[in-house]
Amino acid sequence: MKILKPIYQGIFLLFIPIISVFAQSKPTTVLELGHSKAINDVAFSNKGDLIATVSDDKTIKIWDLLSGKEVKTLYGHKEDISSIYFSYNDKYLLSGSGYKEKLIHIWDVEKGNIIRTISNCLGKVHRIVYDGAREQIITAEGDFKQNAVRVYDFLTGDKKAEYFYNTPKASNYQSIQSLEIAPVRGLLITGSTKDKKSNLKIYNYPEVQKPIWEVNPKSVADIAYSSNRNLLVAVGHEIHLYDSYEKTLLKSFIGSGNAVALADNGAFFIVAKNKEAYLYNIEGDEKSPVVSFKNGHKKKINKVALSPDANFLVTVSEDNQLILWDVKSGQIIPAFQSKPAVIGTALGFDPETQSLTVGTASAGLEKVNLVAVNTAKSKIDLGKLRRNDAIENLSYPSAGKNLLLMNTLKGTKVKVLDPKSKRLVVELSGGGYLRDSKFSPDRAYLASGSTDNKVKVWNKDGELIYNLAGHSSLVKAIAFSPDSKFLVSAGADKKVIVWDLEKGEKQVELEQQHQFEINSLVIDPQAQYLISVSGNQGNVKVSNSVELVVWDWKTKTFLKKLSGHSKAINQVSFNKKGNLFATASYDNTIILWDKNTLSQKFKLEGHTSGVTSIVFGDNDQKLFSAAEDRQIKVWDTQKGLELANIITFNNGDDYIISTPDNYYTCSRDGVKSVHFTVNDKIFLFEQFDLRLNRPDLVAKRLGMADGRVIEAFKNAYLKRLDKMGFTEEMLSNDYHVPSVEITNLKDIEALSTTESISLKISAKDEKYNLDRINIWVNDVPLQGRDGISVRAENIKEVEKLVQIPLSDGKNKIQISVLNQKGAESFKKTIFTAYKKPNLKPDLYVVSFGVSEYKDSAMNLNYAAKDAQDIADLFLSQENEFGQVHRLTFFNEACTKENMLKVHEQLMNSKVDDQVVVFFAGHGVLDSNYDYFLGTHDITFDLNRMKEKGLGYEDFENILDKIPARKRLMMIDACHSGEVDEDEMASLDVDLSELIPDADDLSGMIASRGFGMKRLNMNLGDQSLLGKTSFQLMQELFPDLNKGIGAVVIGAAGGSEYALERGDISNGVFTYSLKECFTNLKGDTNKDGAISMSELRHYVFNRVKELTGGKQNPTTRAENLEFDYPLFRQSVVK
Repeated sequence: MKILKPIYQGIFLLFIPIISVFAQSKPTTVLELGHSKAINDVAFSNKGDLIATVSDDKTIKIWDLLSGKEVKTLYGHKEDISSIYFSYNDKYLLSGSGYKEKLIHIWDVEKGNIIRTISNCLGKVHRIVYDGAREQIITAEGDFKQNAVRVYDFLTGDKKAEYFYNTPKASNYQSIQSLEIAPVRGLLITGSTKDKKSNLKIYNYPEVQKPIWEVNPKSVADIAYSSNRNLLVAVGHEIHLYDSYEKTLLKSFIGSGNAVALADNGAFFIVAKNKEAYLYNIEGDEKSPVVSFKNGHKKKINKVALSPDANFLVTVSEDNQLILWDVKSGQIIPAFQSKPAVIGTALGFDPETQSLTVGTASAGLEKVNLVAVNTAKSKIDLGKLRRNDAIENLSYPSAGKNLLLMNTLKGTKVKVLDPKSKRLVVELSGGGYLRDSKFSPDRAYLASGSTDNKVKVWNKDGELIYNLAGHSSLVKAIAFSPDSKFLVSAGADKKVIVWDLEKGEKQVELEQQHQFEINSLVIDPQAQYLISVSGNQGNVKVSNSVELVVWDWKTKTFLKKLSGHSKAINQVSFNKKGNLFATASYDNTIILWDKNTLSQKFKLEGHTSGVTSIVFGDNDQKLFSAAEDRQIKVWDTQKGLELANIITFNNGDDYIISTPDNYYTCSRDGVKSVHFTVNDKIFLFEQFDLRLNRPDLVAKRLGMADGRVIEAFKNAYLKRLDKMGFTEEMLSNDYHVPSVEITNLKDIEALSTTESISLKISAKDEKYNLDRINIWVNDVPLQGRDGISVRAENIKEVEKLVQIPLSDGKNKIQISVLNQKGAESFKKTIFTAYKKPNLKPDLYVVSFGVSEYKDSAMNLNYAAKDAQDIADLFLSQENEFGQVHRLTFFNEACTKENMLKVHEQLMNSKVDDQVVVFFAGHGVLDSNYDYFLGTHDITFDLNRMKEKGLGYEDFENILDKIPARKRLMMIDACHSGEVDEDEMASLDVDLSELIPDADDLSGMIASRGFGMKRLNMNLGDQSLLGKTSFQLMQELFPDLNKGIGAVVIGAAGGSEYALERGDISNGVFTYSLKECFTNLKGDTNKDGAISMSELRHYVFNRVKELTGGKQNPTTRAENLEFDYPLFRQSVVK
């Protein structure tokens, strides 16, 4: 058995199918962000396969129903969006804006672009519908003065008709909240709140003149109509059911609500109230809902929508989330699971480390390493911060020792931090809430402006020397002159004041030029210009609401105003050289200005929300920007082009850095937020990751890494290709591949009512005979790693009916076919969910430990104890499972035969059961670098290890084909990580000179493998980053080889030793496992459980810490789909 040979025949051509797809249409990389603000409306496509949502974040998102993935995001609105509607043929989307923008966009769904805009709406477009037969748009719209029902021509956008609503006095005023049309019946229906005469009105349609029927329930927040039975439901303070044709009240239900959806067949309706929703049968009891939809949203539900077949409910909320529900059971279908990305509120560039520091809306600091193209959560102690505080300002001084200066939105202290030691150096009280803080260029002063209307100035010893009064409102911006002799301040009172720092007094107050609050100001390095920027974010269409003022610094006089932005300017900044300055605005753009001509050089467009912060890189070639869209962009200042986009998740622990041409690099868990679309079809990340996950190209685009670093990344990428049996040339040519289809796809429900489903699989190949069909459920092979073989049949086409048992919760089912040349088809992926009532799965704990060997010279101290400790650890969880099955084998019981027999017992498991397999003992490599677990009677001879030793593939086979899908294997032994032949060949050891392990490596430390005469390993392939290509490959790229679907964690790298220490009476790896579980020490998200990812994160870091970097655990195999709770016991003895 060769360590690096493919897991099964043909796997080396796993990704060939991507070539055919590339030849037809280029894949688009989609970064799954979800909405960043409240979602206001939702609509199903008429086919029922797509969902559209609109939000206060100014975006429209189109989602795939079954996968829960984003298909695309539509950008075009400049303000919040209130309503959305699919055309009858799903070709178009209609979106209506809020109070500020007052317009309607018509979108081409396939192309994702705006084909027509209707401007000059009365105000907020509360509701919008499309009459395809008449090709016209009907809206309910209005502001706080007037509101109306309007009819627009779809083709021209011209207003065809208008009926002004009967509005009460301003003190009672509310706009029309809802609108429905019944074209066949010739009716139009509106609902409103607080109308003293009539909250519910019916008009003739399409004339839309005076109402033909009015009724006055207490309040109408939303209405829903069913054409099949002419039923109308109105909800608000009350719930009423009407016959819209007969215009009579049929029934009143007990309750209230703010949103409603009615099934087309008129059988039931669903009402949302606060954070929950309830289903009422039309013919049922008016007092009690039949189904409740609870424990989903954290804030109020804004809208609800039913799928065309009425099987699914989608709710959207103020909590920025959309949730898919099964209508019959009220259960959540686990589909839409976007991880919220971090919002960057302030940026600082660290010239010493060439890193970008990001201050976040949650008062966190993240370091983005632009050389190693990754991020790391900062451990800097920020002191006590308010909950949900936002870092508002970051800056590094231009000279001297590297320090970081910052203040927060709700903080009253200026914080000076040492990025190297990651400690707080000093805190200085700024009076009120701070709005800006700066070091002087010569580091002699530190100043702040705050809500107490004062400017405070400290000397380099931290002594307050000036408390400058002169502003009548909060001070939002300060700037030092290049010679550090003067300080300029500005703020909400629109004043610009120059202070003399030698005298500590006002030198001059500049002639007022601003009409709005001044947000930022700066003096260029040559002391030629002072530039101040302002603007009121609320005034979208007020003329001159945005101001960029240029002053002559020497004379302190006004020179001119520059135009270019359409909304408030948040920040202005000069580059180091002083020939360029940049402005960031709420209009989603950044403008680069030429200082010499005071003209625009480039307008940088790419953000989809207001830009909150900008900073130039140290060499002036790069500009970094952060925005409310949760993206950090890197720009080329010489060409005006976007170079990269940075998004971070989980407080900076996970990240994605992408380029405009779809290349990316990401953390191991960050890859879960990446998928692809081809012609609007969803493809999961593994389909294109091999081609597009390119840290070398990302680093090259950023242009800040040493050439040797880029080369190291390239070598790691090539190592990955080699491991998968690929070359770069193979990824650029067209290859023939077979095809596979699921012919009964329409029969598959998103929430299954049965514990298994049947799939009809049709596979064919026009050139070669087929070899096998592979089926995975949540990345676990259904029939084992060998799949369903059809090789003996010698056929080019095959149909199979396969029964697939479902796991509790979400089931990702993937199917592919291989031909006898080894080429694999493009994977077909479907999703379904199944909820098992009162589920309490079993736990199987299999623990092997060998301290006493037949060859006693190889005995270890703690391996058997380790196995016993791990077994006891999991047995403490017996209350969490139906049954706990303990299978333990120590010392002489650990033979190859006994270990392999465990497979038979595990075949009794069920799909939702959890299996943990642990081994502690020697891990050895033979002369071919094949890996063996040291059984009790193994022969420690390079050429005879396979006789009694358990090969790694045989060890994995213990779990292959068993029913249980939650599988974890842990190996506390030397060389238990994957072995790379090139790496081993570079070791400065003589593998033929192996002696029994008697070395004491560090007093209390010994290793679990063959001892070597020379333990210094000279990895000749090491890069500038201190890692080999193989190590970089493991760190940078996810493992796409599904294998047996288990997570396999090795205690040490393939060329490393697993150490045990007498002072802890365990192997270091086992000790770290125990520590992780004890009192849930590794529970980083504090949810009361240790997940697989938390286990890996804690143990990997702890082992490295305890061994001084000598031992580094690795994930030999992983299952990216399952990050299930592994351990819940709160106290471990």
